[in-house]
Amino acid sequence: GCLSGPAWRPEQWVHFASRLGIPVSPIRRNVPEEGSIFDSPLTEVVVVGDRCLGDVDPALAGYARSLARAAGVDLLLLYFTKPDATGKFVNASLWPDLWNPIVADSILDYLEGRAKC
Repeated sequence: GCLSGPAWRPEQWVHFASRLGIPVSPIRRNVPEEGSIFDSPLTEVVVVGDRCLGDVDPALAGYARSLARAAGVDLLLLYFTKPDATGKFVNASLWPDLWNPIVADSILDYLEGRAKC
C-alpha cells in the first residue's frame, strides 16, 4: 500500500480506467531502443480535489476527475496521449510535480478549503 493512494502499476491504472469507460491506450511492455515508447510527448493533467490542472479538452478533464474520485485520491497526475478529445489515458502517478507553482498553489488552496468548483 501507499499513504498517498493505490500504489498501482501502469497496467493496473489502465485496467481501472477502462472499467470506468475511459478510453485508454493499450500497455505494451518492451525495451525501447532509445527515447520514449510513445511517438510524441504525453499530455499531463493534475487533479487536486475537484480541480483539474492542464490545458486539455473538457472530456479528458472529466475522465481525470472520475478516475481520481473512483481511486479515492484527491491528488493525482494523469497522462494522456493527446490534449484533445481523442486523447487516450496512458498512466497515472500519485506524485505530481510539487515544484510547479500552479500545482503547489492549488494544493494549498485545497488544504485551506479555498478550492471550490
